[in-house]
Order: sequence, then C-alpha cells, then structure tokens
Amino acid sequence: MMETLPKLREDIKDISMSDLKDFLESIRKHSDKIGETAMKQVLTVQDLVDFSLFTDAYTFILLWGDEETFENYYRKQRKKQARLVLQPQSSTHETVDGYRRYFTQIVGFFVVEDHILHVTQGLVTRAYTDELWNMALSKIIAVLRAHSSYCIDPDLVLELKNLIVIFADTLQGYGFPVNRLFDLLFEIRDQYNETLLKKWAGIFRDIFEEDNYSPIPIGSEEEYKIVISKFPFQDPDLEKQSFPKKFPMSQSVPLIYIQVKEFIYASLKFSESLHRSSTEIDDMLRKSTNLLLTRILSSCLLNLIRKPHIGLTELVQIIINTTHLEQACKYLEDFITNITNISQETVHTTRLYGLSTFKDARHAAEGEIYTKLNQKIDEFVQLADYDWTLAESDGRASGYLMDLINFLRSIFQVFTHLPGKVAQTACMSACQHLSTSLMQMLLDSELKQISMGAVQQFNLDVIQCELFASSEPVPGFQGDTLQLAFIDLRQLLDLFMVWDWSTYLADYGRPASKYLRVNPHAALTLLEKMKDTSKKNNIFAPFRKNDRDRQKLIETVVRQLRALVTVGSRFHSSRRERYGTVFKTHLLGRPVIRVSGAENVRTILLGEHRLVRSQWPQSAHILLGPHTLLGAVGEPHRQRRKVLARVFSRPALEQFVPRLQGALRREVRSWCAAQRPVAVYQAAKALTFRVAARILLGLQLDEARCTELAQTFEQLVENLFSLPLDVPFSGLRKGIRARDQLYQHLDEAIAEKLREEQTAEPGDALHWIIKSSRELGHEPSVQELKELAVELLFAAFFTTASASTSLILLLLQHPSTVTKIQQELSAQGLGRACSCAPGASGCPPDWDCGCEPDLSLAVLGRLRYVDCVVKEVLRLLPPVSGGYRTALRTFELDGYQIPKGWSVMYSIRDTHETAAVYRSPPEGFDPERFGVESEDARGSGGRFHYIPFGGGARSCLGQELAQAVLQLLAVELVRTARWELATPTFPVMQTVPIVHPVDGLLLFFHPLPTLGAGDG
Repeated sequence: MMETLPKLREDIKDISMSDLKDFLESIRKHSDKIGETAMKQVLTVQDLVDFSLFTDAYTFILLWGDEETFENYYRKQRKKQARLVLQPQSSTHETVDGYRRYFTQIVGFFVVEDHILHVTQGLVTRAYTDELWNMALSKIIAVLRAHSSYCIDPDLVLELKNLIVIFADTLQGYGFPVNRLFDLLFEIRDQYNETLLKKWAGIFRDIFEEDNYSPIPIGSEEEYKIVISKFPFQDPDLEKQSFPKKFPMSQSVPLIYIQVKEFIYASLKFSESLHRSSTEIDDMLRKSTNLLLTRILSSCLLNLIRKPHIGLTELVQIIINTTHLEQACKYLEDFITNITNISQETVHTTRLYGLSTFKDARHAAEGEIYTKLNQKIDEFVQLADYDWTLAESDGRASGYLMDLINFLRSIFQVFTHLPGKVAQTACMSACQHLSTSLMQMLLDSELKQISMGAVQQFNLDVIQCELFASSEPVPGFQGDTLQLAFIDLRQLLDLFMVWDWSTYLADYGRPASKYLRVNPHAALTLLEKMKDTSKKNNIFAPFRKNDRDRQKLIETVVRQLRALVTVGSRFHSSRRERYGTVFKTHLLGRPVIRVSGAENVRTILLGEHRLVRSQWPQSAHILLGPHTLLGAVGEPHRQRRKVLARVFSRPALEQFVPRLQGALRREVRSWCAAQRPVAVYQAAKALTFRVAARILLGLQLDEARCTELAQTFEQLVENLFSLPLDVPFSGLRKGIRARDQLYQHLDEAIAEKLREEQTAEPGDALHWIIKSSRELGHEPSVQELKELAVELLFAAFFTTASASTSLILLLLQHPSTVTKIQQELSAQGLGRACSCAPGASGCPPDWDCGCEPDLSLAVLGRLRYVDCVVKEVLRLLPPVSGGYRTALRTFELDGYQIPKGWSVMYSIRDTHETAAVYRSPPEGFDPERFGVESEDARGSGGRFHYIPFGGGARSCLGQELAQAVLQLLAVELVRTARWELATPTFPVMQTVPIVHPVDGLLLFFHPLPTLGAGDG
C-alpha cells in the first residue's frame, strides 16, 4: 500500500489539474454569458457554472499539499484570459452590440473571480483581485477613451453610457471600486455633446436653408394657436388684428426654438443615472446649451448672413428673427429649470448666453446690410459716365444717380420693420458712402481735367442727393442731420460755382466760415484739374480778353492753397508769435494749452505722474488693451518700462542690426529694380511693418501673409483715434476686428515662445520681454504679450516710416549731404556695399546676394556725420508734432495757471523751430549743427531743445533702434542708388497727424552704375 501512494498521489494531482483546465476552459467559453446574466441580475453565477469539479479538485490538492502548483497555474491562466477579455475587437466602436460583448466578458471574468474568492481559502485573495481589477480598469478606460472618440452617432454614445452605468453598477455590487468609470463618463459626456452639436448643426442648416425669410402668414385662429404653441410669442396688437394676418418672424424661428429644446432633452438623457444632484445636472445642461448657442447656432447664423445670395430683404428678416429669438431666451432658462426640478429661486452658477449670441448675429447682419447697401451704391456709381469736358450742363440730373436714389427709396421702405437705430444707421451709412464715392470720383488722380460745365452737372447730381436726404427716407433723424453727409461736397462745389476764393481764404480756419468743411488739399486738387481746361469754361468768361490775368489769378489761388495745406504748422506758429510759448487753443471744442520752448517742455515732460499724466483717447485704450505701456500709470508704468527696456538694450540691438541691414539692403535694391515710380511713404510703411514683425517680434511670415497683416494693422491704426462707439460700421468696430485678426496670428507664435526653453538666448523682442518678466518674478500671459506686441508695432509703424521718407526727401533736396556721407563711408572703408552690388554682372534678379552684413553698432558709432544727418532730419521734420497730457493739479507754467483737468499739448515742432542754441538758423537743413563743436557750444542746456523722441518718464524706449534704422537706410541708399523726383515739383508736406508728403513722394530709383573712386 505504501508503495502505491506516490503513484496515487500523482494520479490525483493529474486528475485535479485536468479538472482545473476543463474548468478554466468552461468559464472562458461562458464568460460573456455569465456577465450578461450578472448585468441583468436574473441569475447567479452558480446557476450558470458547475463549480463542483473545481472545488473537488482544489480540495484534493489541499489534502495532498500541492496547492502552490495549483494556485500558480490558476493565476497564470486567468491573467492570460484577462488579457484576452480586455482586448476589444477592432470594430467594437461601430455598434452597441460590440460594446455589450466587451463588457459582458469582463463582468463574467470578475464575477467568477469574486466567487472563487469567497469559496476557496487562499487560492484567490482580495489583494490579488484588487491588483487584477486595477490593471483591468486602466485598460478598460484606455479602450473606452480610444473607441468612443470614433463615435459620431449620439444615440450610440448614449447607449454606451447606459452600458457603462450598468457595467459599473454590476461590478460595484461585487465590491469592485468603480469611481474612475464614473469620472470617465464625464469625459464621454463631452464626446456625446460634441456628437449632438454636430447633429444639430445639420438640423439648423436645413432649417435656415428651407426658410423663405418672409413673415409667417396666419389664416385662422387654429393656425395662430399652432404657432404660439411652438414658440412663446406675445403681442396684444397682433392678437386684436383680424385674420388673415402675419407673425413678424419667419418660419425658422419656432423651428429653431423647438430644436433647442430637443437638444436640451437629448443632453439631459446622458445626465440621468450619473448619481449627480439636480443642481449639478442643471448646470451641465446650461453649459451644453451655451455651447449649442454660442458655437453652433451662432456659426450657422453667421454663415447664413454671409452667403452671397442673401439679399437686403432677407437680412432685414434675419434681424427681426434674432430679436424674437433673443426675447425667447428667458423661456429656455425656465424650461431647463422645470425639467431638472430645481427651485426657481436657485442662484445658477451658469447663465445662458443666448442674448449675446443673437445680439452678435444681429450686429453681423446689420454690418452685412451696410456692406451690401454700399456695394449696391458702388454698382450704380460705376455706371456714371460724365463728360468731364462738358461746356454747359443740360439742367437734368444724371440717369444713373436718379436710378440709385429710386433704389434707395424702395429699399428703405423695407427697413421700416427694422429697429429705428438700425434703419437710421443704414441710411446715414449709405449717404456717407455715396458722398465719399462722389468726392473720390471728383478728385480721382486719373481724372486730369474738369470743365465748369462738368462741375455744374455734378452739382445737379449732388442737389438730388441732398433732396433725397431731406425727404426723411427713414424716420427719426433730427433736422438736417442726414443732409450733413453731403456737406463737404456742397461747400466744395459752392466754392467753385460762386468762385468765392476771397471769402474762403479770408475766413479759413474760422468756426463761422461758410466753407469750413472745404479741405484745402481737395480744393487745390480740383482747381489744378480746372486751370488747364478750355477757354470756353464759363468761369473764366470775364478773363477771355486778358488770359494773363486769368492765369495770374489761378496761380495766386494755387499758391495760397498750397500754403494752407501746411496750415497746421503755420497757424500755430502765427499764434505762437502772437501769444508766446504758452497759449490756449481749442481741439474738438475743448480747451487745450499749447506749450513750446525747452524750459516749458521740460516742466511738462519731467512732471509725469506728478503734474500731468499721459492722455490718449478712449478708443486707443480699448483697441490696445490694459497691459500696454501706453495705458499704464505710476508703478505699473515703471515696471512695464523696465521690462521693455531690455528689448532695446545694447545686446538686443547688436542682434537686430545685421538683420536690419539685410532687410534694408533688399528693400533699396527692389526700389532700384522697379520699372515705375516708387511711392516712398507707402513703401516705407510696408518695409517698417516687415522689419517690426519679422525682426523685432520674430514672426515667421511669408510675403503674402506679411502684406495681409500689414493691411490689417494699418486698419487698426487708422481707427485708434475713432469715436468710442462700438456699433456696426463704426471706426472702433473696424479697429476691434483688425486687432482680433492680429491676435489670432499672434496666439500660436506667442504660445510657442512661452513653451521654449527658458535658458535659451533671446532672439527677438518677445523673447526679451518673456525673459525680463520672468527675471522680475512675473510670468507673462499670452494676452499680455499680444497687447505688448501690437503696441511695439504701433510705436514703430508710422513714425519710422515717416522719418525714413523725410530722410530720403531731404537727401534728395541736399545733394551735398549725400556727397559728404559718401566721403565718410569711403574713409571708413564702407564705400563698397558688396561685390554683387546692383548693376554688377551676375547679380541675381532680386539682388538678394546673401553677402554678410558689414555694419554693427560699433561701426555705426564711428559714422558721426551720418548720425548728424539723422538727427537733423528728426529735428527739421519730427514724425509727430507733439504729445498730449492731462493736468493732475493746477500748476503754474511760464507765468500762467494751468487748471486741473485741462489738456496740455507740448509741441515738438515749435520747440525745434524756436531753439536758440544752434549756430545756424533753425529753419534750414544743416546736419553739422549736431557736430562736436556745436554740441560743445550747446552744452547741457540743449537737452530739451531737441525732443523728437519726447523726454522724461515717457520718452521713446526705441529711440536708439529707430536711429539705427535711419542710419542703416542712409548708408544703404547712398552706396547703392541714386534717386530723382517722378513729379514736376517736390510734394507738399502734411504735418498732422504724422508728417508725410501728400502724394506719398513718387521717386525713380537707379542702381549706381560704377563704384566710387575712393572705394576699396
């Protein structure tokens, strides 16, 4: 008997292991069935699986003492089965059955493990099942995340959510922790909402596509009740009307309202069974509904509004529709409160954004109305066919103009359904656009000659415009408000029709002048078009016998008009001569103290934060933002200035100079390659933006994108000083739109710079700002950096372009200065630009030779005469005429009391013109006034005699960079090109708001054919 025991033991062990294998195979095959019944909670695991063989086998193993082998084998095989169970089919996400099979297998596996845990002693422990479950749970969550992301059907996502809830509840009943699954449900809820949003986007598009954009006709009481049962509409006046009648909105309004409610119902379905309070569910629904309103419905409305086939009538109906949808938002709020069963008094953490959604859509529709209306006006104006040499008018208005007015009358009849303010704005916008279009037609540079007969015909057309404006095409205008849209044209035409030059010139600048709105530049342009017309011109009839007197009269008027074009500086200089260096004037009806002279200016500039503060219009603060240097006062100003100072430090400038030289070299060579005149001021603005964006800010921009952004930026700058009215078609709204477009491009670039390694060496202004801010213990936000980036562009744009243009103009007017620069360059070994200068053989077409820059800050420092030239340009033609401050308290200046709250304007130009510290007359161009000897003679007292960059706490931080740009431009110009006027005479310089030539300075540039004799 003892001899057979070992064999018997092995036989029992083999049988037990065989039974274990059979049991494992059985539960593998039936795992999904076990899980299905467990999730339905209709049967127990013992009802489906015979555990007797397994328990008998395990009992025998325990008796013979070989439980370790049994246990290891069981756990190893079950882990293999677990891996198989947890691996989903590739098509799991396609159907709900795929997810169901996945879940039932997992449930079946762990139900069996739980049973084994409770019927055996040590084969399976709680620690073992917890470890197995944690491993499985991580895998399950990863699988569900991945597969649910492929779901595009909200019904399938909802079914998945329900399965996960049952799955979690089932396993929780067996003691397995499932909190992470409920956390996952909130992620899947977001996916569910995304699928809902996509579905409803299609529903909204279909509704808008099928709408006829006409008021809903109602023929009976029954039809009336059907509509108001779908949409909360109340109008006592409409109720009193007899049938048939019309609702003001079109059929899309009740359909949209119904579908928003259907979306809320669909969103609520996911929130059920998530073990959340009613308040939490209410908050979820409001957030989901906000996404529907602000993202989907808003986008669908904006796409609808911008469709080319949507006309003015449809746009009017869309405005009416959005008004009623906006009014219905309060009913949606109540609807959510009711279906979530929370108290009406509950304070909601989330409010619906429907009001802003529909207001934004309405504003967009209003803007589109103004745009389309102006486009229609343009179409009519393009039909104009004036005979500009007409001897005499036939006394009838032009056909195109009468057709246009008839069109406007009919379209404004439709506008009677619009809110009064919208109709009035549209009408005013149309009249202003028509007036501007007519003025542009009259002053068009392509139009060379105009006869008095043509002016008479044009005057008849303007009279018809004025009659239309006075007929009150839309109600609500006070007095002759609408006629004022044509006031500039009327006064200009009256001046020429009456030939009243003596009155115009005598009363120019006086508030009571009958020609107050006549711009001298416009008058000059029109007069020069008329002076060479036929002698049949009626206006010159009295002079036919004496053509010399006629020409003398015209030339006299032309000279006086040219003088008036620069009246800004002359007017104030005459006032200065009369009243001294401190006097009161007016700007837009408000008193302004104008200050000049070094000592007075010193008091103002050094009194920042103490006597005065910087003054900018509200629109500039709105457009540039709260994080700029411009808007900062006191300590915030000092901190921001400290940060920005690093941008213009010597290490930063050393990095910028070689890149600046390369950009300027390419620009000058492109001017030389042009086959037509270059408009220097426009080209300088484009160049300045490219340099500021690519080199200063480090933005990666191709040429097309750079040009596009430059135009966007110029639109922003043009509206910086607009009225602070954020309404459609306003300057402020245009500026905001341009700013936001710039921000969109800056977002990604700035985010990338913030992610870069903090120890990296700064390569552009944004890097320097980030580095400097961090060193001061502040982590700059993307918004702060966007605002500072736009402020840097603004600071550089017009001023640098103006100074560059003035430099080129003054060098052209003073060829001896060019010669002296050439001599200095030769003496420094810089006369030769590079071996492949323009005109050299083998030069690439674009002249971007790629040669290394040969200038640096140190080299520029040795070019003393070039430095003197730049300083003299900025003295004689400072880009800005001065700066504005507001008096913080009453103080005395040069014997006068400056009242608290008054505006103070310090004049840079006046101060330069009256400085007595220079040896040569201040009105002349003399770079040598800044030479060493002259500098010694001026001494320390000359600090505030020369202030092109301001002074004190708000002096220009970028002055060294600006001077370097001008020095580099002077060098590249002088050793690369020669240039000459493309017009008969030098242009008149306009001095406000930025100094620039009125015609943009048209020049021909030519590459130098040979190198200078001294070069080498």
